[in-house]
Amino acid sequence: MKKSGVLICVMGLVFLIGLTIFLYPAIYAGLCKNREEKQMAAFTERKKTVATEEQDSFLAAMEAYNRQLAETGQQALTSLTACADFALDPTDYDRDEMVGYVEIPVMLLRLPLYLGASDTHMEQGAAVMGETSAPVGGESTNCVIAGHRGWRGADKFRYIDKLAAGDRVFVTNYWDTLVYEVREIQIIEPDDVSAVMIVPGKDQITLLTCHPYASGGRYRYLVICQRVES
Repeated sequence: MKKSGVLICVMGLVFLIGLTIFLYPAIYAGLCKNREEKQMAAFTERKKTVATEEQDSFLAAMEAYNRQLAETGQQALTSLTACADFALDPTDYDRDEMVGYVEIPVMLLRLPLYLGASDTHMEQGAAVMGETSAPVGGESTNCVIAGHRGWRGADKFRYIDKLAAGDRVFVTNYWDTLVYEVREIQIIEPDDVSAVMIVPGKDQITLLTCHPYASGGRYRYLVICQRVES
């Protein structure tokens, strides 16, 4: 009887471990979704309380950064995998603070948006690649927004291939909600930086993720969008 009882306990423990492993992706996805929604709600509240002078200073810094980036021709953009830093003066913002969120209705997706594609930012939401434009729009800008093609059970940009020409993508920052329309989809080599460069005179965002899904990042999937309204 004692051996039988021990065997039952062991089998029960093995079952619970197996069940936990099986359910982990769904549990983690739920936790991520809950955290992201709280972060976006907090951002919305912060928009109401941050002093206008502070917001104006941050906007001016990002617009100046965008102008300089367009003028220098993004010479420092040499790789799609080494863009964790964002070259704004750190006195203008908290590096780990949300700067807005991206919303893609076709994908039923909203994600917090951060500056700099660090591992932490990519895990917490979507991230603007360094050496690309800040997410405030404007002539001669291309804000490249990177997201994981699924992450530990959370979808993130997993279903990016649902997007097609004409679909809308929304970027909300402290000052506005910018509306972009999908114009082109490309599949590129991991270091083809030419595909994400600023196009003079255009106001664009580019969504960037790995391709194919669960391939280990053999290629990059780009969704190129152009500003249509706000």
